[in-house]
Amino acid sequence: GINAEYGGGKMDLTAVEGIADLIHAETQAQRRQALRQMSGELGVLYDSWTRELTKGLAYFEALIDFGDDEHIDDALIKTLSNELIDLASRISAHLSDKRRGEILRDGVHVTIVGPPNVGKAQC
Repeated sequence: GINAEYGGGKMDLTAVEGIADLIHAETQAQRRQALRQMSGELGVLYDSWTRELTKGLAYFEALIDFGDDEHIDDALIKTLSNELIDLASRISAHLSDKRRGEILRDGVHVTIVGPPNVGKAQC
């Protein structure tokens, strides 16, 4: 089942959430989004961010630990800083999508109001 596949490392959490979204999808757009999520697209993205952050952290820890003992090229520090700034920018852009995914998944509730018998039922 889903738990065995998730626990066994065959699916990441985002893919499992995609299955739940697919089950509850009411529109074609919701189904497409759920299928993209099930494909592991988000998990791959998040894994790449994790690797980049871990690499940056390791380099900066090495600079802190050994920076005084070794000659560290300033260009290396600038490159590492720029890579992490770029990563932060990509993460920020991903998170600032104005919740489009949530809106697509959850839908939008609309109320049409007005006087009786003015054609609201035809909207």
